[in-house]
Amino acid sequence: VVGVEKMSGLSGAAIGDTLLKASYLREESDIDGGFAGVFGQIAQRYFQQHGDCSDALAAIAAKNHANGVANPFAQMRKDLGFDFCRNESDRNPFVPARSSAPTVRSSPTVRRHWCSPMSRPRFR
Repeated sequence: VVGVEKMSGLSGAAIGDTLLKASYLREESDIDGGFAGVFGQIAQRYFQQHGDCSDALAAIAAKNHANGVANPFAQMRKDLGFDFCRNESDRNPFVPARSSAPTVRSSPTVRRHWCSPMSRPRFR
Protein backbone atom coordinates (compact mmCIF):
# COMPACT_ATOMS: atom_id res chain seq x y z
CA VAL A 1 0.00 0.00 0.00
CA VAL A 2 1.31 3.43 -0.93
CA GLY A 3 -0.09 6.74 0.26
CA VAL A 4 0.75 10.19 -1.02
CA GLU A 5 -0.39 13.62 0.03
CA LYS A 6 0.49 17.04 -1.29
CA MET A 7 -0.68 20.09 0.59
CA SER A 8 1.99 22.64 -0.31
CA GLY A 9 -0.19 24.32 -2.96
CA LEU A 10 -3.24 24.72 -0.71
CA SER A 11 -4.25 27.56 1.57
CA GLY A 12 -4.29 26.96 5.31
CA ALA A 13 -8.09 26.83 5.30
CA ALA A 14 -8.13 24.28 2.46
CA ILE A 15 -5.56 22.13 4.27
CA GLY A 16 -7.67 22.20 7.44
CA ASP A 17 -10.82 21.29 5.50
CA THR A 18 -9.04 18.44 3.73
CA LEU A 19 -7.58 16.97 6.92
CA LEU A 20 -10.85 17.38 8.81
CA LYS A 21 -12.45 14.90 6.40
CA ALA A 22 -10.61 12.21 8.35
CA SER A 23 -12.68 13.06 11.44
CA TYR A 24 -16.29 12.29 12.29
CA LEU A 25 -17.87 14.89 10.01
CA ARG A 26 -21.36 14.61 11.45
CA GLU A 27 -20.11 16.10 14.72
CA GLU A 28 -16.91 17.94 13.79
CA SER A 29 -17.42 19.50 10.35
CA ASP A 30 -18.48 22.88 11.79
CA ILE A 31 -15.35 23.36 13.90
CA ASP A 32 -12.94 26.11 12.83
CA GLY A 33 -9.22 25.37 12.71
CA GLY A 34 -9.19 21.79 11.44
CA PHE A 35 -7.89 19.19 13.87
CA ALA A 36 -6.35 21.90 16.05
CA GLY A 37 -9.90 23.22 16.49
CA VAL A 38 -11.12 19.70 17.30
CA PHE A 39 -8.34 19.35 19.89
CA GLY A 40 -9.27 22.77 21.25
CA GLN A 41 -12.89 21.76 21.66
CA ILE A 42 -11.90 18.54 23.44
CA ALA A 43 -9.57 20.52 25.73
CA GLN A 44 -12.32 23.05 26.51
CA ARG A 45 -14.71 20.30 27.56
CA TYR A 46 -11.98 18.67 29.66
CA PHE A 47 -11.11 22.00 31.31
CA GLN A 48 -14.79 22.60 32.09
CA GLN A 49 -14.97 19.27 33.94
CA HIS A 50 -11.52 19.12 35.57
CA GLY A 51 -10.18 22.68 35.69
CA ASP A 52 -7.40 24.35 33.74
CA CYS A 53 -4.76 21.79 32.75
CA SER A 54 -2.66 24.15 30.62
CA ASP A 55 0.52 23.41 32.57
CA ALA A 56 0.16 19.67 31.92
CA LEU A 57 -0.48 20.16 28.20
CA ALA A 58 2.48 22.53 27.93
CA ALA A 59 4.71 20.02 29.75
CA ILE A 60 3.66 17.26 27.34
CA ALA A 61 4.35 19.48 24.32
CA ALA A 62 7.74 20.55 25.72
CA LYS A 63 8.71 16.92 26.41
CA ASN A 64 7.67 15.83 22.91
CA HIS A 65 9.64 18.65 21.27
CA ALA A 66 12.69 17.82 23.41
CA ASN A 67 12.44 14.18 22.29
CA GLY A 68 12.33 15.34 18.67
CA VAL A 69 15.82 16.85 18.97
CA ALA A 70 17.36 13.37 19.03
CA ASN A 71 15.15 12.00 16.23
CA PRO A 72 16.62 12.62 12.75
CA PHE A 73 13.18 12.00 11.20
CA ALA A 74 11.25 14.36 13.48
CA GLN A 75 9.23 17.11 11.85
CA MET A 76 10.64 19.66 14.31
CA ARG A 77 14.07 19.07 15.80
CA LYS A 78 13.97 21.96 18.24
CA ASP A 79 13.62 21.96 22.01
CA LEU A 80 11.04 24.70 22.57
CA GLY A 81 11.01 24.47 26.36
CA PHE A 82 8.14 24.64 28.82
CA ASP A 83 7.90 28.44 28.99
CA PHE A 84 7.53 28.77 25.21
CA CYS A 85 4.94 25.98 25.06
CA ARG A 86 2.99 27.37 28.05
CA ASN A 87 2.78 31.03 27.06
CA GLU A 88 0.90 32.59 24.18
CA SER A 89 3.05 34.48 21.67
CA ASP A 90 3.14 35.37 17.98
CA ARG A 91 4.91 32.06 17.33
CA ASN A 92 2.65 30.09 19.69
CA PRO A 93 -0.83 31.61 19.39
CA PHE A 94 -4.09 30.16 20.56
CA VAL A 95 -5.78 28.12 17.83
CA PRO A 96 -9.47 28.42 17.01
CA ALA A 97 -11.72 26.21 19.08
CA ARG A 98 -15.07 27.52 17.98
CA SER A 99 -18.14 25.57 17.02
CA SER A 100 -21.73 26.29 16.17
CA ALA A 101 -22.67 23.86 18.94
CA PRO A 102 -24.32 25.89 21.73
CA THR A 103 -22.66 23.91 24.53
CA VAL A 104 -19.11 24.85 23.51
CA ARG A 105 -17.75 28.22 24.56
CA SER A 106 -15.67 30.11 22.03
CA SER A 107 -12.74 31.28 24.13
CA PRO A 108 -9.33 29.95 23.09
CA THR A 109 -7.81 27.04 24.97
CA VAL A 110 -5.14 25.28 22.92
CA ARG A 111 -1.86 26.79 21.76
CA ARG A 112 -0.34 25.94 18.39
CA HIS A 113 2.58 23.89 19.70
CA TRP A 114 0.30 21.65 21.80
CA CYS A 115 -1.10 20.23 18.54
CA SER A 116 0.50 18.55 15.57
CA PRO A 117 1.87 21.35 13.40
CA MET A 118 1.43 21.16 9.66
CA SER A 119 4.54 21.92 7.66
CA ARG A 120 6.86 20.21 5.28
CA PRO A 121 9.08 17.75 7.10
CA ARG A 122 12.82 18.18 6.81
CA PHE A 123 14.51 15.21 5.22
CA ARG A 124 18.27 14.96 5.60
